[in-house]
Amino acid sequence: MRSLVQHSDHRLQKKGGQNSKSWLLQRLSPKINFAFQELFVDDKTVVVLEIDAATQHPVQFHKVEYIRIGAYKKRLNEFIEKERKLWRVFNRVSFEKGIAVEEADSDTVIHFLDCPAYFELSLRPYPDSRSGILTALENEQMICKTAGNKWNITNLGAVLFTK
Repeated sequence: MRSLVQHSDHRLQKKGGQNSKSWLLQRLSPKINFAFQELFVDDKTVVVLEIDAATQHPVQFHKVEYIRIGAYKKRLNEFIEKERKLWRVFNRVSFEKGIAVEEADSDTVIHFLDCPAYFELSLRPYPDSRSGILTALENEQMICKTAGNKWNITNLGAVLFTK
């Protein structure tokens, strides 16, 4: 999900005496990953708030679940049919695609998973680079990239190749 933030420099924006990213993280449940991305359009800076999709239940802000209806943000509990559809989507996520470890850097992924065993068992040559290892694991859905250039280790990866 993406939304536009209008501010001259989002990194300097404060809320409640703390930086906006920390303030927002404290009010979200679960603690989903998000990142501010800067784009340049017609010589102007546009800041996009990129948020990972919810996978198991709706994300709450101040213990309230919201949904976007057109251009408006509404409380989810006001739209019972949309809430039912959302829960059906959450129930379709298989165990294997669930997340075992969130927001790991590449060093943690390679340390956590037994990468040599994966390549040996799949009869594939061990890649020469860290990016080659990560790409192979991502292609097999053992890890998935998050909005902040980190990695989530899926249950599939954790069950099959945890050291």
